[in-house]
Amino acid sequence: MDSKLQIRRQNETQQSNHASLSLQGQRSLSQPLVRSQSTRGLYPAPGMMQAPLGRQLASGNTNSGSSAHVDSVPAVGQKRERPQEDQNGQSANKKRKYGLGQHGAKTSEQKRLTAQYGVKVSGETHQSEHAIGFEVINRTSGEQRGKPGRARYLENTAPAYQETYQEHRDHVGTGTKNSEDESGFNSTSYRDAQRKLLEHHDLSSAVQLNQLGYAFNREFQRKSGTREGQAANDSYEAMVNNMNELTFANGSDNETVTTTSFEREEMRLARKTAQTGKWPSQEEIQQARDNAIRSEEQGREPTRANN
Repeated sequence: MDSKLQIRRQNETQQSNHASLSLQGQRSLSQPLVRSQSTRGLYPAPGMMQAPLGRQLASGNTNSGSSAHVDSVPAVGQKRERPQEDQNGQSANKKRKYGLGQHGAKTSEQKRLTAQYGVKVSGETHQSEHAIGFEVINRTSGEQRGKPGRARYLENTAPAYQETYQEHRDHVGTGTKNSEDESGFNSTSYRDAQRKLLEHHDLSSAVQLNQLGYAFNREFQRKSGTREGQAANDSYEAMVNNMNELTFANGSDNETVTTTSFEREEMRLARKTAQTGKWPSQEEIQQARDNAIRSEEQGREPTRANN
């Protein structure tokens, strides 16, 4: 069955206030983002399933599986090395180091993928995809992109992976696209939706929304089996494996949100759905839930290989 048709038919079976896969039951936001029964409405994120797995975007409490804290400086993990910078981007080290899965490590990530897959991975073949866009992360800071200090810190520490070049260029989150794509978003509505999810500490849904932009792209799905596509998939997996937290601007402060094992499993299912255009099976969902429970029971410690 045509992948787009399959996704749209699946939409028709969902409740209009459900969006994105949750392995821990329902999470709530203040207003719905998805109109899944509309022909040209906002389609659900790739992992969206029927209740009780669906995450409801309805009025009510705003708790999610993530936790957050607000500080005047980004938090430093107890067992993970990370750039020693304050929120203004100042560092005692002349050369800053970023870890696997962060935008600031894109050059070393390209080298890693080139060596592993025997195919050139560079700015000519792949681009760094912020799974949660820079504008979304930087919004309310008043800082310009690329400016030394806080803006550069927020961008370089943000989760990112190497996506195939043209597919990244075509994504609704790249540049400014005023027309809706086949997922139902244009650049503005996509970024607004991600920001809303980020403010509610729902990193999983924000990343699932990012992958939704690829789920309707047949060329992306065709390339998924090529070495270039496999390198992109590997890079995405590395990003998810190391996505322990994300720091974003909240006015003059930086707010840091941590992720859970359940959210990382949801992100993995979202990538698979984007690759195949098919919804995860109940067996895949159960396996992901079991993996998350096992990770939580083992007390997974945040780790990041620095470059």
